[in-house]
Amino acid sequence: MSVLCAITLYAALVGWSSQAAIKPTSETDLSSDRCRLDLFHLIKNDKHEFQQNLQIAFISDNQSDNRYIALKADISHPAGYTNITYMQYGSPVDVFSINWRHNGNRHTVGRVVMLGGNSSQQAFDVFLSRIYQDKGHFELLENNQKYRFNISQQAIEDFIHCVRQHFSE
Repeated sequence: MSVLCAITLYAALVGWSSQAAIKPTSETDLSSDRCRLDLFHLIKNDKHEFQQNLQIAFISDNQSDNRYIALKADISHPAGYTNITYMQYGSPVDVFSINWRHNGNRHTVGRVVMLGGNSSQQAFDVFLSRIYQDKGHFELLENNQKYRFNISQQAIEDFIHCVRQHFSE
């Protein structure tokens, strides 16, 4: 084996061993009682491992006829009202408002409504429609922080099917 091949092989093995473990960027929990689609924004930490820094949960509670979006971020996320912009091809198309609250010592959570609105169901419908149009590839902008998502189209379609099948309007 030539020296160049040995160096290339060594570099490839070292590179593979230091790569972050693959984590899913979406999960679904689908039943006749509840349809849930979780979207995860992942970043690499100092140990080169992927970790969540933002989770978006689309929840359709079929027992109480309620649809809403809940967000979860690290405890370091500031509490209070912020706006998050849905970007499409680099341009803002919708603005959502979130009331962030610290949830104990571990997470900051918030519910989403359209900017200027008060209906969590409207935000659910508009946001989900945008994600479906964009085939799961979208970007959110909050306080100059960008969150890019690449969600499985199948997960989105399965979730929408569950909502249509079990959610009565």
